[in-house]
Amino acid sequence: MKPQILLASGMLWLIQVISSPAWGALERQPYLQNVTDSQVVLRWRSDMPTDSVVHYGVQLENLNRTVSISGATTEHEVVVSGLNADTRYYYSVGSSAGTEAGGDAWHYFRTAPMTGSNRRLRIWAIGDSGTGRTGQLQVRNAYYNLDSMETDIVLALGDNAYDNGTDNEYTANFFGVYQDLFRHTPVWSAIGNHERNSGAYTTAFSHPTQGEGGGQPSGTELYYSFDYGNVHFVALDSFTDNLNSDAMYLWLEDDLSSTTQKWIIAYWHHPPYSRSSTHDSDSETGMKVLRERANPILERYGVDLQLSGHNHFYSRTYLINGHYGQSSSWNASTHAVDSGDGREDGDGVYDKQDQAKGAVYILAGSSGKQGYTIYSHPANFIEVGELGSMVIDIAGDRMDVRMLRENGSIDDYFTIVKGAANGVGNGGGGGDSGNPDDGDAGTGDNGAGSLTVCMLLATLSLLLLRTGTGLLNRQGT
Repeated sequence: MKPQILLASGMLWLIQVISSPAWGALERQPYLQNVTDSQVVLRWRSDMPTDSVVHYGVQLENLNRTVSISGATTEHEVVVSGLNADTRYYYSVGSSAGTEAGGDAWHYFRTAPMTGSNRRLRIWAIGDSGTGRTGQLQVRNAYYNLDSMETDIVLALGDNAYDNGTDNEYTANFFGVYQDLFRHTPVWSAIGNHERNSGAYTTAFSHPTQGEGGGQPSGTELYYSFDYGNVHFVALDSFTDNLNSDAMYLWLEDDLSSTTQKWIIAYWHHPPYSRSSTHDSDSETGMKVLRERANPILERYGVDLQLSGHNHFYSRTYLINGHYGQSSSWNASTHAVDSGDGREDGDGVYDKQDQAKGAVYILAGSSGKQGYTIYSHPANFIEVGELGSMVIDIAGDRMDVRMLRENGSIDDYFTIVKGAANGVGNGGGGGDSGNPDDGDAGTGDNGAGSLTVCMLLATLSLLLLRTGTGLLNRQGT
């Protein structure tokens, strides 16, 4: 990038900072929670107790709607409701004394598409990310520089803030590191074994407990479900006493039996098919119990993808079904629905037409650090001892999954289809380029070709903006 372009981007950012009356008064910058097709929860933390005020609108220059809460607090949580589906709104947050953050092109939220919509979705999944080390920043930056597709959802797979999930560790190693993404992209999480300070964890997140995001009420933020487009997401608890309680599994069956969504993605912290010198799914409780108790329920109702962390490397299974015992009981002829690589340019995609059985189980525990000696599990197609994260793109009947390395390379990829095998799905476009000045709701029906052209045209301008603002943002992480 030319120095003058970087300088210009930096000056724009500096002007925004100076024009915000109390920018430095926030201990946690705004982040999005529990986004549905009609509401969003806006969270931020101030250094002193104040009332809570949110201004928002569909046009950046006209934030003409306001939600305010009169009570003084440092932990601000404002529900903005009555919104239109799949629509971008710009916002600012603060108090009756003035704006503390936002009112610029980078502070916006986009409501979810209507439940069942085939609009293209982008999901970023990170496991064991919150180390505060260089590796975490490398993984983050590789994703930021991947392409111009807007991120719809971030899934945090537990161990989000090392070493003990304290309030300060969450502020520094999680919200501080990802604040430039979280201010316009909702994040959902599963609890990990390093979230030992459960009070800090439950304070940080506003997960759905009463079915407000779709699915059945769970009554707890430690396991829950929600709908987004044509995907049903289920988060389970592999760490606390819920692991051995019947309540979570009864809820899971009730929840999955009620969904009619095309795709089901489940996530929790402890991987069911992963062996290392430190964590072994043959014996470790959190890994073993969920494989034995949760996986049969998930597979009975057609789960497609499961994501975990815990072991600090990457692995993924074949398309499998019915393997709930130890690794020694694996039988490819019985348990492998498809023992190929799942790649369109290889053995062929994993085909789940006509409600075919089978799921892919992924360990993505190297988003902050790598380590442990890998002991191979026979259910796995691949195991990679490198830093990385998961990029999941869903368009109608097609799901494309990639393991993105910290150096920008792709170390694994596969596709699941539910329409015509090797087809491109019926979802079409709808995802916009990520340009903050584009107020389009993204509800069109662009095909794959037009989306590609739009992405290419948007890439240069987006990279210029990201490099200017992103580098400055990263200085404080």
